[in-house]
Amino acid sequence: MQRCSRACWIRSRAAACYSHDLGHYHRILAPHASHLDLWATDYLQVMPDFESILEWYKGAGLRPWLQAIHDEADQRRFLAEYAERRRPHYPPSATGDVLFFPPPVYSGVGSSA
Repeated sequence: MQRCSRACWIRSRAAACYSHDLGHYHRILAPHASHLDLWATDYLQVMPDFESILEWYKGAGLRPWLQAIHDEADQRRFLAEYAERRRPHYPPSATGDVLFFPPPVYSGVGSSA
C-alpha cells in the first residue's frame, strides 16, 4: 500500500488497518487455538467504474483513515489524492467496466481452552 505524502494523512496513519499474509495470522492465532484453518480467496467483481471501487474501499479499508480525519474538507482532499494514486491500477476493460479483486482473508479458529 502506498502511503500519502501529505502531513495530515501521515498523522492519521496510526488509525490505518493493514492486511497481512496468512503466516502472520497463523503466528498470532495458532498459540491460542486447538484447531486453526486459514485461507484466502480471490473474487472478481465487475464494477461499472473506478468510483464504484472507491465507494467499496470507503466502506471497508479506508474507514479507519476517514474516521481519523475529522475535517470534511480534509477527508475530501485525502480521497482525491487516494483516488489519483489508485485509479491507474483499475483501468477500464474493453467493455468499459472495471475488474476488481477485493482482498478477503478468512479464518476458522477452535479454542484451546
